[in-house]
Amino acid sequence: MRVVGPTLCTLSGQSLLPRKFSKHSQHLHKTFSALSRDYSSQPCGLQSSSTRRRLADPEYSRCGRTDKGVSALSQVFALQLRSSAKVGDVLPEVGQELEYMSILNRVLPPDIKVLGWRPVSSNFSARFDATQRGYKYFIVQHGELDIGAMQEAASYFLGEHDFRSFCKADVQHVSNFKRTILDFRIQPEPGISIRGFQVMSLHIKGTAFLWHQVRCMAAVLMMVGRGQESPKIVQQLLDIHQHPCKPQYNMANEVPLMLHSCSFQDLQFHQPAAAQQGVQAAAQEALDHHIVMSAMYMQLLEKLKAGQKVPPETVVLPLTAGQGPRHLNLLLRAVEPCLEERLAKFHPPKDGDGVADFG
Repeated sequence: MRVVGPTLCTLSGQSLLPRKFSKHSQHLHKTFSALSRDYSSQPCGLQSSSTRRRLADPEYSRCGRTDKGVSALSQVFALQLRSSAKVGDVLPEVGQELEYMSILNRVLPPDIKVLGWRPVSSNFSARFDATQRGYKYFIVQHGELDIGAMQEAASYFLGEHDFRSFCKADVQHVSNFKRTILDFRIQPEPGISIRGFQVMSLHIKGTAFLWHQVRCMAAVLMMVGRGQESPKIVQQLLDIHQHPCKPQYNMANEVPLMLHSCSFQDLQFHQPAAAQQGVQAAAQEALDHHIVMSAMYMQLLEKLKAGQKVPPETVVLPLTAGQGPRHLNLLLRAVEPCLEERLAKFHPPKDGDGVADFG
């Protein structure tokens, strides 16, 4: 049975890898979540788990590819899984099928969870049938960031553009660097505020993304927020006629990035209540752990401030990528080799390889 479904994980895409079985198999779509371990986008966690449970068959697809260290709230995989029906029998209704969520979640690592599943046609692709992907990049606003300037800069990303200056160019596999951003907003995360420090997110929705595109966009927006660049820098770098080569700069850290949503037409996932309660309990336990760790770090900061007699309103800000005592304007920096030079070294990509989905 071909199935598709969402997952919760802190990784760059976990999937279930398959084997052939004598029983009926169905194409399934699964959703997963993971909250960050150092996984790559290879199907390591789900592969080993489904193989151990004798569920899967080797072909799979995933909606979005994320970097090592990046989290995914609703990564979607499609793969072939064994059904409870015997060969020749009619496939059972969804509610009568094997409890895929519970079976897999019992053997998956604690930071990877199956959130739901549903059967799909054998030609369904979690990658190419997706209509949208959404990412969130989390930041902490201590008061030093100009959110208005960042939002203005983010508005220039909307629509279709050539994002060669906002990605890591994988010229061996990708030749078309045009992508469409549907929405880009910078907003506070409700209920996440500690001692006046507000957690905010850069919330980006698009049809597809290039390799490291979100992290590059976030890095430039942070420069704008700190006053190191004008909001117009985004508009200027998107003008490939005036600036055909990407300036050299460090992309943003991978840890705050999350693949937040994957959208499909007419997909409703089967999410048994008992299995969902187990996932919620595991998520609450993890959250409680991090709240306690946050309290410990707050105590540490209080002690350091008391010992150094630092005024209470003083905030020691973390040093992030691109921040330092000196900032060289992006348009004055050395540039990477232009895409045309790099593309000339490779054969044209095959049909379909012009668009790749990364985080």
